[in-house]
Amino acid sequence: KFDLVNFENSVIELAKIQKNLVIVLNNPCHNPTGYTMSTSEVKGVMEILRAACSLCNIILINDIAYMDFNNKVNNFRDFYQDLPSNLLVIITFSMSKSFCCYGLRVGAQIAISSSTETINSFLDASLYTCRSVWSNIPKGGMTLFSNIVLDKKKYKQLLLEQSYMKNMLKERTDIFLDEAASVNLKTLPYKSGFFITIPFDNISDEKMADKLKDENIFTIIIPGAIRLAVCSIPKYKIYGLAKTLKNIITTNC
Repeated sequence: KFDLVNFENSVIELAKIQKNLVIVLNNPCHNPTGYTMSTSEVKGVMEILRAACSLCNIILINDIAYMDFNNKVNNFRDFYQDLPSNLLVIITFSMSKSFCCYGLRVGAQIAISSSTETINSFLDASLYTCRSVWSNIPKGGMTLFSNIVLDKKKYKQLLLEQSYMKNMLKERTDIFLDEAASVNLKTLPYKSGFFITIPFDNISDEKMADKLKDENIFTIIIPGAIRLAVCSIPKYKIYGLAKTLKNIITTNC
């Protein structure tokens, strides 16, 4: 589960020594674990932040890049209710996932605050930062986004395709997680999304990568874990994968 105790301790520790505190959450469908916070966990986070605002200014950035592939209803209401004036919430969106167009890096951020002054400062900072760092996002991406969302027929087709791909992901992950359970392969808590993370120990990341390649498994190794991209593995290749990973980990750990 989301470790609210550790989160609170870390927030308070930093809030006591910093004037400003920035917190980034990748929720729902966290990359790389596939974890999605529950409503009670979101409420717990916001309670902690409201209390910590007595110590410093806080900016909470919630990255919802994978939201359209979440298996549950997305409810963000608790992120922006009863906000202290020095708590700024920013919801960030990425088109490359939801619109299935990797590389067209088009995104947006929605700022939420109870303070008009804070929103005005955010707007000024965003304008100057964007213009000075990258100026404009790709025109092709902006055009594609506008053409789809402003056309009811195209937007409806997008939602159908998203639903199809979300179901495809669920089929793949169900197969893998069921087989992982049957061979006692440990995974980090997965709810939905593109990735599943399998922890390992007593072997270096480099050696694990080599052992995986020997079995024609090409994935990303993060410190002490394998990030499995179920978004890019055909369903027929999912079968037996958990057992192979279990054998590799067991043999070398």
